[in-house]
Amino acid sequence: MFMKENKLRQELVPILNHKLHHFMKFALPLYKLKTMSIRISAIYFGLFGILTHILLIAVLAGNLSQSSAMLYGESIGLFIYIATICLFIYFRKIRTQES
Repeated sequence: MFMKENKLRQELVPILNHKLHHFMKFALPLYKLKTMSIRISAIYFGLFGILTHILLIAVLAGNLSQSSAMLYGESIGLFIYIATICLFIYFRKIRTQES
């Protein structure tokens, strides 16, 4: 059993490191901007990336059934909606300042 978990870990770690790094490359520059709505969206994008990977690890390791993973996945997906709403607020503010 230990060998199976070790093999799974060796296969998953490089994949997850690459994907998480790519996702954080998007979220971290947003956080450097001074606007509160952009910072909130960056936090929610980052949380989405981290929690999605934790959910994937839990399903692949067998700690979470696929049926319950769907519920957790939909709940994590709400972070994208919150981040998108914050971005709409920021872009609307920029648009009104230009006109």
